[in-house]
Amino acid sequence: MNLLENINKFHKEHRIPAHLFFWLGVLLLSTGERNYYYREDWFSLQTYAYNGLTLLTQALTSYLLAYLVIPLFFRKKQYLTAVLLLLSGMYAICILSRIITVYLQEPLSGTLPKAGETLLEIVTNVSKLWHVYFFRNFSVAVVFLFLKLLKDQQFLQQRSLLMEKGKAAAELQLLRNQLQPHFLFNTLNNIYALSFIDNAGTSESIGRLSDMLDYILYRCNQPFVKLSEEVDLLHNYIALQALRYDKRLQVGFTASGHETALVAPLLLLTLVENAFKHGVTDNAGHKKIDIVITVAASQLHCQVQNTCAVAAHNGGKIGLHNLRQQLELIYPEKHNLAITTTEGLFTVTLTIQL
Repeated sequence: MNLLENINKFHKEHRIPAHLFFWLGVLLLSTGERNYYYREDWFSLQTYAYNGLTLLTQALTSYLLAYLVIPLFFRKKQYLTAVLLLLSGMYAICILSRIITVYLQEPLSGTLPKAGETLLEIVTNVSKLWHVYFFRNFSVAVVFLFLKLLKDQQFLQQRSLLMEKGKAAAELQLLRNQLQPHFLFNTLNNIYALSFIDNAGTSESIGRLSDMLDYILYRCNQPFVKLSEEVDLLHNYIALQALRYDKRLQVGFTASGHETALVAPLLLLTLVENAFKHGVTDNAGHKKIDIVITVAASQLHCQVQNTCAVAAHNGGKIGLHNLRQQLELIYPEKHNLAITTTEGLFTVTLTIQL
C-alpha cells in the first residue's frame, strides 16, 4: 500500500481528524511565513489567533468549492446554479473576511479600525473585496480542492478495480452454476441412451454440446458479445434439455431484432436455465416454457415464463441473485429485472438499455 492509499485509508476511517490535520498544517505554514516577514515570535498566541481568523474564511471557501460548487457543476450538470452559488458565496465570504480584518485582526495587531469605514462601505467596496480577499481565500481553496480531487480519483480507481474483481468473480460463479455436473451428466446420459436408437440424433446432440462448451469456455470471454451468438447458445441449451422430456414439455422460443445487438455474455442463459431447473421439478402434468427476446430502439427485452408451483422456485433465488449482481456491475441504472408470480406461472422479465 503506497503513501496515497494510506492517506485515503486514514481519511476514510478518521474523516474529521484528517481535516483538522490539514488545517493545522496550513496554520503552521502561514504562521511560519508571517514570522519570516515580520520577525514575530513563533509561540505568540496573538500570531496564531490572527492567522486562525484568516484560516476561517479560507476553510469556508474550500468547502464551498469542494462540496457544493464542484458537485453541482460536474456531477449534477447544474451549471447556472453552480456559477451563481460560486459568485454569491465568494462575495459573502469576502465580505466576512473584510469584517474580520477590520474589527478583529487589525485591533488584535494594534491597529485601530479605520474611521468611517462602515459596514455599507465594506459591502460596496467590490474592488478591494476582489483584489485582496478573493485571491487570499481562493489560493488555499485550490490546494484543498486539488487534494480532494486526488483523493476522489484514487477512490474511483480502487472502486473500479473492486468492481472488475467482483464482475470476474460473479462471472466465474455464474459459469459454475451453468456448467453444473448434473447438467453434463444428464446430457451425456441422454446422448448415450439416444445412441442406441438414433445415430443421427446422437451426432447432432454431441455437436450441440460441443458448441455450448466451446462458446462458454473460449468464445465469450469478452465484456460484450453478439446477441445472435447468445441466441444460438440458448437454442442449443433448449435442444439438449429437450432430450430429457418428450411431449411432457412444450418450449416456445422466439427472438427478433437481435442480429446486430451486443450484450454481456451468459446473462440470458441464467434466466433460461432457471426456468428449466425450477419449472420442470416433477413429472406430473404438462409443462410449458415460453421465451421471448426482442430488441428495439437499443433496448433488449427478455421474458421467460414457465409453469410451476410457486414453491418450486425457492431454490432459484441464488441464480437470480447472482444475475442481479452481474447486472449491477455491467448495466448500472440501465436495467430492470422484474419477477412476477401468479397461480401456476412464474415470469421473469429483463429489460436492458444497450
